[in-house]
Amino acid sequence: MSNPPTSRGFFEDHLREQIRYNIEHDILPSENAVARRLLDRGSELADVYDEIHAKLGRDATAMKVFTNCMLSVGAFWSPAQIAQYRSDRNSLTALNRMIAERAHELADLLVQRDSLHNHSGFSSGTHYDIVEVIDQACAGNGRYTSYVKEPLAQLGARFDMKYWPMLNEVVRVLAVDADNAKITASDLLTESATQSKRPSTADFTRALHAAIDENRGTWSGAIPEDLTLSDQSMANLINILIELPVEKMVDPAHVKNSRSKHKKLKLKNR
Repeated sequence: MSNPPTSRGFFEDHLREQIRYNIEHDILPSENAVARRLLDRGSELADVYDEIHAKLGRDATAMKVFTNCMLSVGAFWSPAQIAQYRSDRNSLTALNRMIAERAHELADLLVQRDSLHNHSGFSSGTHYDIVEVIDQACAGNGRYTSYVKEPLAQLGARFDMKYWPMLNEVVRVLAVDADNAKITASDLLTESATQSKRPSTADFTRALHAAIDENRGTWSGAIPEDLTLSDQSMANLINILIELPVEKMVDPAHVKNSRSKHKKLKLKNR
């Protein structure tokens, strides 16, 4: 009878299986890179694996889920990638500001053009009817043509211009909407990783906490709600997952501080 694998052996067997599966299906090369890094530095993670193994009560599925969290965060939430996500947020803020400014300008121009059409004795034959604009914009939309075009045309013929918004009013709504835009993250992981104004290793630490939280629950194989790894184990994981150089390695105090900030963010989002 063969001996059961050690905790390290269990996790490393799963890492090798994930690499094999990904290669076979030609997917997730970035996760494979993280998995190989964990395998290469397995001796440094032995105590971490022992702790996870003990605290998960030898639940094989939950241990695999935890391992997959490590792989996913290590692959897709590196400091460089988090910096890009933060840059994307800043770009979205800037774009909304530009849209607001230019939509206000366009609305003003449309008002001026209407005034000239109505009072100058000249016309440029441009759009003024919102129904016609919608119809032309949807010319390539088969669903519109099949289901909406005719009823909309009937409405346009039944109700004259005083029942519909002017083009400048439509554009002004877009301007005000962009003016009032509030940028929010689509999930806790994104918000956790990008909440600080300045990038730091704490971004990755909070992302790892959030990924673990997303896989907590009471269903079979879930990470238990009350599972908390020691600050030392988390620090070891972080240092290896993102290959921090010795002079920049995090310590348990860093993890404790980041854990506290992550809990406050979770409470705020409830």
